[in-house]
Amino acid sequence: SYVDDMDFYREKRRGQKTFYKGSWVDLRKRLEKIEVKGQQPVSLTVETSPHGPLLDSISEQKDLAMKWTYHLPHNRMLEAIYKMGHAKEIEQFKEGVTYGTAPGLNIIYADKKGNIASWILGAIPIRPSHVRPDFVLEGATGQDEYLGYIDFSSKPSQLNPANGLIVSANARPPGSAKALKGAWNGIDRYKTILNFLEEREDWNLEQLKGVQTSNYNIEISWIRPILIKALESNNWSGGHKLAFDRLKNWDLQSNTESVGASIFHLLNREVQKLLLDEFSPAEFDRYCRLTALWIFYKRSLKQPNSKWWDLKETRGLTERRNEVVILAFKKLLKKLEKEGNDWSWGKFHQVTFVHPLGRSEPLDQFFNLGPMPAPGGFNIINNLRWVGCKGGHSAHAGPSTRRLIDFANPQQSFGILPLGTSGHPRSPFYKNQLSKYLKGDYRKQYLSRELIENNSLGRLILTPEK
Repeated sequence: SYVDDMDFYREKRRGQKTFYKGSWVDLRKRLEKIEVKGQQPVSLTVETSPHGPLLDSISEQKDLAMKWTYHLPHNRMLEAIYKMGHAKEIEQFKEGVTYGTAPGLNIIYADKKGNIASWILGAIPIRPSHVRPDFVLEGATGQDEYLGYIDFSSKPSQLNPANGLIVSANARPPGSAKALKGAWNGIDRYKTILNFLEEREDWNLEQLKGVQTSNYNIEISWIRPILIKALESNNWSGGHKLAFDRLKNWDLQSNTESVGASIFHLLNREVQKLLLDEFSPAEFDRYCRLTALWIFYKRSLKQPNSKWWDLKETRGLTERRNEVVILAFKKLLKKLEKEGNDWSWGKFHQVTFVHPLGRSEPLDQFFNLGPMPAPGGFNIINNLRWVGCKGGHSAHAGPSTRRLIDFANPQQSFGILPLGTSGHPRSPFYKNQLSKYLKGDYRKQYLSRELIENNSLGRLILTPEK
């Protein structure tokens, strides 16, 4: 759910004691024995303060304790899953959601009576108003202690909203208070999905396939005009004009063959590097791994005179947004000219499916599939997304499954996996769904005996040997 349910406290320590709320208290200690295949077991001593386990064995900074809602004694996650899975009606299901305190999850509910709902599973801390949860907190004085946890009834939730729609896309929960802290994704996918679904009320599963696999991001509809307006001030020629025209005439779809998609996504990256030129390459890459970069970037685009646009290397000059966009465009074209004539999105946005045994050479050549051109991208409904900047725009994560279910006829639904149902490379089911997945196609899912026995694939008959 991306709510901020973890904090780090700096402890005031003396030997096996730590100062807590005005007195010295004992650290709790336990020995963890970790079995390692082919080697001797590893023994790890874990010391715990009133805030949580100390991180001395894994952190350069000492005497830091991790406070996480996962460690709350009333965290009954398995019981929560059991109760939700065995619920017969909405109130029983809702009760199950209250049993878990971490990890935080977005729970989406629907039933055959037409009820739809959403809740946050997990405890959400209430911090004193002076506390900055993105900083290390003070563990000794007691001034930074939690005031409690938000009551379940006060958490962001939805029950049968008037528009008949509930959308969950890792964004800030709709209607949540500004005081609620979290590391949510941008609003892009949420707004795009909601925009699609509000267009009509008579959806069927065939039509929803196009929504679930869409390569569109509604936020691009206001971002691109800002870039184009900045670039229109120059009289471009040659490759620059070709790139500018492709961006200007782009249909906003990040399809594999699209050149406009390449220009847009690659240009944004160049602009972001200049916008944050105060960062070292290592610092920029760390920030690039956070969803905050895209949120900050969009906010900056709306502030053309922000001081962030001023470039560090040009002393005596004060750049603004449009000047930085032009400079970024020129830098991009130098890179594109080295790539030859193929500027399609699928050349820059590729996906490799990494097998657990293929994470190192030479097994990667045998087990992994890819790289191969892929549509979609970060903040797009078809969220085949990159993580960080070191790998360019190659996709490192994406939908682990797609599924469409009509609750009026759940026995026949649609679904697809990225590869197949087997992890064995020699199995015919290792990658038999891959091409459909990348194309946005689906398989029929049969959940009744009649459909299974009468489907077009025929029946499977097992005959024992004599």
